[in-house]
Amino acid sequence: MIQLSEAIRAVGDAYGTKPDCAGVAALLKLTAGHLGYDLTPRPVALRATHIPSEQVFFMGPRATALIPESAKGRVEDLRPASTDTGHMVLTMNAPEKLMIDANLRQLGSYGVEAPSLVVRVQSTTPESGEWKVALEAFDMVLEYFLDDNAALMGWYEEALVKHTGNALLLAEMVGSGMSSAEIGRRLTWRSGA
Repeated sequence: MIQLSEAIRAVGDAYGTKPDCAGVAALLKLTAGHLGYDLTPRPVALRATHIPSEQVFFMGPRATALIPESAKGRVEDLRPASTDTGHMVLTMNAPEKLMIDANLRQLGSYGVEAPSLVVRVQSTTPESGEWKVALEAFDMVLEYFLDDNAALMGWYEEALVKHTGNALLLAEMVGSGMSSAEIGRRLTWRSGA
């Protein structure tokens, strides 16, 4: 699991605060596969609440539907081309059940610091259809909702092709024992590559 953790950090570092959950998911899926882990892309909706600033971020139709009618006039639309593409995470069933959001850092582009997220979950297909995560260190509450919104799947498929070589290189660096910090210093490509 140490290698998977380093890969998650390295991919999160490579993308930084750039909103591209489909690209992140594709790169991490391929890299993890080379390291012996099977990850599954999952379209989700996300409602992230930053407690100190009272900012609430909505990604995906299921989350957007939770905006109270009385508050809709105060909502700032930061979606690319005002399209509600949602969000994408990865899940893993073995050796542990995990939900991974390596692109949660994209909230930083809106002024709220967030980490690349890895959480143990009871189920990767929760009966409730959601995962709720309290990030006390970041004063944030995250609510993920499984969603059948497939708007990001085309970008994900394109990124799988684009990142074939990058994933192999990243897996080789992680497999050789390099830390995510060392990998970051050696990468010749970034999220736009």
